[in-house]
Amino acid sequence: MGDRLADYIDILRQLSNKEVAALPHEIAARAEAYRYLTDEHEFSVQEVRYLLKFKNPLQVVADEFEQDSLDDHDHAMWNLLDKEDALQGDYELMSDTRKSKEMSPEEQLYTRLTDNLSEYKADVFRTREDEGFEGNGYDWTSLAQVFVDESEPNWAGIIMFDPEASMFCAYSDNKEALKNFAIAFKNTCENDILIRDLFSRAELD
Repeated sequence: MGDRLADYIDILRQLSNKEVAALPHEIAARAEAYRYLTDEHEFSVQEVRYLLKFKNPLQVVADEFEQDSLDDHDHAMWNLLDKEDALQGDYELMSDTRKSKEMSPEEQLYTRLTDNLSEYKADVFRTREDEGFEGNGYDWTSLAQVFVDESEPNWAGIIMFDPEASMFCAYSDNKEALKNFAIAFKNTCENDILIRDLFSRAELD
């Protein structure tokens, strides 16, 4: 979101004062959408999947806010998902044909953990299902926390987690740290011996 806002600010800087003055509602909507999405809104899995279809999800939400007169953000988000009109608009979409090797590490990790969260590495979580582990978003967060604590303690307080039962979510203000976490954690997930060892020390949330 921050990159998309920075891109928009760069566009505004290329305009004349008169042109910028003619865009008060658009500018207000873009700023409010950024604040709402980064500071206030709690995303559902459906919302995340829908917005990630667009190369500039901030613009999609801001345009909906502008049409909705900025009054009810929750209603605007509901309306955006209910109608899915944006898919028929002029917004640039992410390619659905990209292969995994063309995706960023963050996208690869997100895809593995959201497309089928309860089944990915299900055999690992089954080893402790008698303790209550199910392989849900909270369980993945417990596993990721052990990974961070033991593999890269310097990420403590930098890589943050905000899971839901059906969603694993890692975020950070440090884009490079988040990228490195995604690469390292994904590689660990694909190593059965390593992931089982880390999971043996995960604590049920």
